[in-house]
Order: sequence, then structure tokens, then C-alpha cells
Amino acid sequence: MAEQIELGEGHWIEAQHTAHIMAEIVQEHLQRHPAIQQTPELRAIAHRAVNALCELYQAVGAHSSISD
Repeated sequence: MAEQIELGEGHWIEAQHTAHIMAEIVQEHLQRHPAIQQTPELRAIAHRAVNALCELYQAVGAHSSISD
């Protein structure tokens, strides 16, 4: 298990930013890829992945406001 550290505001900002960047990468490079677009089951998985990362982004933001 990773060492527990005291979380500061910067940790929350970084986590939220990383979730945003990952959602953008999945959307730009996977969800819009022709092989993914032309395969319905893969298109659905990529869509869920983007949605999950967007949900994570929102959850981190909500959690950070509670932690402040």
C-alpha cells in the first residue's frame, strides 16, 4: 500500500486535471478512431470510458470542496 500523505488543495486540482486530460485523450484518440467508430461494441465501451472519466472529474471536484 502506498504511503499516506496529507492531501492539500494542489492534490485535488492535480487529480481533477488528470481526469480531464485522460477524458480528452480517450475521446480524441480512441472514441473518434475509425476502428472504434465502425465497431458498435467498441464504440459503446469508449463512450462509457469517457463518461466514467467525466464522472471521476466531477466526483473529485465535489470531494475537494467537501474536504476544504
